[in-house]
Amino acid sequence: ISGLETPTVGTISLDGLSPTAARSHKRVGFVPQSPALLPWRTVRANASLLLDINPGSAGSNVQNAVRVGGQTYFTADTAAAGRELWSTDGTAANTSMLRDINPGTPSGAPSSLTVFSGTLYFLADDGAHGVELWRVAGASAELVVDINPGPASGQFNRGRLVTGAGTLIFAANDGASGFEY
Repeated sequence: ISGLETPTVGTISLDGLSPTAARSHKRVGFVPQSPALLPWRTVRANASLLLDINPGSAGSNVQNAVRVGGQTYFTADTAAAGRELWSTDGTAANTSMLRDINPGTPSGAPSSLTVFSGTLYFLADDGAHGVELWRVAGASAELVVDINPGPASGQFNRGRLVTGAGTLIFAANDGASGFEY
């Protein structure tokens, strides 16, 4: 349908355009079947709209999908809350914002979603502590530590969290010692 295969019989058109023309006019895209999506679902179910997170034409810009246990966590934009952390078990009924980390329209801007010892860790800004280390705790999210106390960010070096040797590793600045691991 998307122009990857040539039809053996008949023709395919999308809004009156061939698949190749529709692709060049950005009217069609590809959604690969990948374990990073929802692997227990079919290609069709993965490509279908699970929930309209941000109703209207703006879209929700879903990114950073990470699977932990039976949940998939991801970041998405809404007009009411900005970019925040969401979770789903693959059903519309159980897809929701985990927490409005930076309450109201400012974004908590969760990033660097990293699984360590079965827990999801990430960086986010709650508007009071700057960008700091957070984790998923049950059905919500919590600040792990305010590395640079107060409203200044912990200034995570390149915004990376990595795991190795049974440890969650990152470089951050506490405001006094510079960047340390």
